[in-house]
Amino acid sequence: MIQELKQKANLYIWMGVLLEVIYFGINGLPLILLLIGSILLAIGGMYYSKAKGYSGLLGVVLGVIGILGLIMLYTLSDKNKIPQPLK
Repeated sequence: MIQELKQKANLYIWMGVLLEVIYFGINGLPLILLLIGSILLAIGGMYYSKAKGYSGLLGVVLGVIGILGLIMLYTLSDKNKIPQPLK
């Protein structure tokens, strides 16, 4: 996994999750918080899927789905995995 992309992904994903939790936890907040949270999750999903060697579009789609989509993205195999030499 490409660590620089993973760090960017984690930042966007956590900010998106935080905004969505705040939106659903407090009544009367503007809908724009939910929209911004979803956009941040999509961007984070894009970075995470690129870090794993997949298309950024796959990450955007799974990020828009939300937490369930990000769990699916997390369970995908890593195409950028460096094989360990045999001892």
